[in-house]
Amino acid sequence: MKMMLMDSFNETDIKQVFGSGMTFSPFPKIQEREKWKQLPKELTDFWISEAERWKGYSWPISSAVRFMDFKRNGNRTDYEQSHFNRRSALSSLVIAECMEDQGRFMEDIINLIWAICEESFWGSPAHNGHLNPSLHLPDVREPYIDLFAAETGAHLAWYVYLLADRLNAYTPEIIHRIHIELKRRILDVYLTRDDFHWMGFKDPNKKVNNWNVWCNSNCLAVFLLSEPDVTRRVQGILKVIRSMNRFIESYGEDGGCDEGPSYWGRAAGSLFDALEMIFHTSGGRLSIYNDPKIQEMGRFRYKMVISDHYAVNFADSGSRVDVLVDTAYGFGQRIGDRRLMALASEALRAQGPSATVTPFSSPFRVLYALFLYKEILHSRYTDTPYSKEVWLKDIQVMIVREHEDSTDGLFIAAKGGHNDESHNHNDVGHFIVYADGEPLLNRPGCRHLFGSYLQ
Repeated sequence: MKMMLMDSFNETDIKQVFGSGMTFSPFPKIQEREKWKQLPKELTDFWISEAERWKGYSWPISSAVRFMDFKRNGNRTDYEQSHFNRRSALSSLVIAECMEDQGRFMEDIINLIWAICEESFWGSPAHNGHLNPSLHLPDVREPYIDLFAAETGAHLAWYVYLLADRLNAYTPEIIHRIHIELKRRILDVYLTRDDFHWMGFKDPNKKVNNWNVWCNSNCLAVFLLSEPDVTRRVQGILKVIRSMNRFIESYGEDGGCDEGPSYWGRAAGSLFDALEMIFHTSGGRLSIYNDPKIQEMGRFRYKMVISDHYAVNFADSGSRVDVLVDTAYGFGQRIGDRRLMALASEALRAQGPSATVTPFSSPFRVLYALFLYKEILHSRYTDTPYSKEVWLKDIQVMIVREHEDSTDGLFIAAKGGHNDESHNHNDVGHFIVYADGEPLLNRPGCRHLFGSYLQ
């Protein structure tokens, strides 16, 4: 079994980079005013406007009854809407405060941080029973790291990084409470548990999917930002790397995501988040961006483009998939792919500042998008994403279009393979036909619970 990440990032390297004296400062903190002031006015106006929507808002309780709805009638949406709104609002408030630095949003930030710390479970009710299917409510004695528990941990760790001085000016108890919760719910659990299905350790022959790198990239952020003990930090990062190695092994050499193009952002994209944090911390020393499989995992995103927002919609993917400008541009930049970078630039020019609002308001991605905004916007790359022929032999996806670099004429895509794939929708034999960039014969696809949030 090829240990790709462990071959590139060995234990000695990890100890040298992530041991004592480690500095992880990829983005400016609130007190680094010059860098925040350099952000374009249209960007700061947008984010401050977003934050003002939530200023003084009275948040509803995190309802136990709504949490139980999933077990009672399958409804997860009502509880999750409030859950995601809290994190989205907190992201807007923190970014706006960093941009403005006038204290206008601090009390709302503190209230939301405290409310999130008070939640019994940071994850989804649909994920609550993964360890014990009989649970109707979270068992606070057994913290479980699901997608959104890991995401929430990263939110709080990043906000301490950005706002520590301002939070401590109110009272040190805020950051103290955050650290207690991060240690209890993320750090200790990650170090002591090997049986979460997404880690890939329990059954080394079973493929892992986007859960692996989505959880791991966020847990990595928590270890980098919040674990004060050098030994534990190194242990955690080594475990993250071993676990993510299982994700890379689950991919074929073609880099194809069998979950569909809408999951690219939480599959290859989340792997990129983790690789980029390691890259930044090591000053570029620890990098596998030159590996052909990693490069093909990045290119998969534009290979699935039909025209504008239309994408080849097999598996758990709708036919319209938005472009994650930060992830696409950053990934393209690291692997030297102009098509991927041009795809991001075109999307940013079309969407404007709203493109920096990333799915689930993931702080690393938001900050990445903010501080690359001008570069992406003014990128000189204009390469089209339209390949004339694509053949992904491992996931057996075939694409052919009549004209290279153009949506004119006919476009055909077909899916072979097998139906025992992650998020498969009985896709074997699925085919679509487009004419001049518009659907002619199309699969209805699916609208995921989170809409276009899983790009």
